[in-house]
Amino acid sequence: MDLTPMIESRYESPYEMYRSYYKYTACGPSMGALVSGRGWLWCDSLRGLGTLVQMRERGERIEAVSVSSIVEGTDAEVPSIEVEGQFADERAFFGALDRAVDEVDKEAHAIWLDTHGCEACARHWNEDAGIESGYEAGDCPVWADCPECHGDGEVC
Repeated sequence: MDLTPMIESRYESPYEMYRSYYKYTACGPSMGALVSGRGWLWCDSLRGLGTLVQMRERGERIEAVSVSSIVEGTDAEVPSIEVEGQFADERAFFGALDRAVDEVDKEAHAIWLDTHGCEACARHWNEDAGIESGYEAGDCPVWADCPECHGDGEVC
């Protein structure tokens, strides 16, 4: 399946699509494109493809798009979700891509909340909640009612 026309309905290049999602999604997802004759290209490597018009002139097409994410300050990665196949139109394609990005973003946020509590969060879990866990700041769950980080967690 050639997803190039779907993407071209909104973006001039695969890199522009990636940067748009990266900029406007909290987790800053990684995005890859499976390009005929080249294989998978990810994130900043997409810039080297040029525009979708240039790709078409070279006979290249985008066969699938993949979305994943790392979570800063951890070794955790959100597994890739691939968007591929037949779509009736660009609305259906971007609906599937948006759902994949949302799923990756939710999983990245859940990992963040499990791992980025601040010093006050750690004190809460160790003392107030009565859990003898030995949590430390930056290595504990975020406490939603934390007066210091306001439930956002410690920034890396």
